[in-house]
Amino acid sequence: MAEVKDFMDDIRNDKYRFAHDLVTEVLMLRGEGRPSTYPLPDRVLFTKEHRKLIESFLLSDQAFYLDKRIKEITKDRYDCHTYATCRQVLINEFTKNVPYSEDNFICVCAVIAYIAAYFRKRKVYRVTNDSIEYIRVWITRILSRSLNLKYSSW
Repeated sequence: MAEVKDFMDDIRNDKYRFAHDLVTEVLMLRGEGRPSTYPLPDRVLFTKEHRKLIESFLLSDQAFYLDKRIKEITKDRYDCHTYATCRQVLINEFTKNVPYSEDNFICVCAVIAYIAAYFRKRKVYRVTNDSIEYIRVWITRILSRSLNLKYSSW
């Protein structure tokens, strides 16, 4: 029961909820998830605009590109180590020489969630929770520099 209580505390946290909803959205776009019905936190960070942005981002050629790059990086070896390596390589690719913007931040978070979903489909299950935690920590750092996502920095 303690795990359920801890999760319910987490899901009410605005930053955790942002990460959870973003990862869930990517899973749903891949046909692997379902919408959550948890109570909303006091401050909702993941918006309808973010959902639309992720959908247009991943339904463009990005999903094809990500599939190709993940295969190149992992050489068809799927475990927690190659997940972390792949995640870092693609974060570097998507943030290198790219100015910070809210849209760019959301898209890079979608890349992180997409990588986790890709690995999850290959039976590396812990990566979904890891991606939520990674995004939660990142958004916490981003918001420590600004009151909202619009005016911050990498």
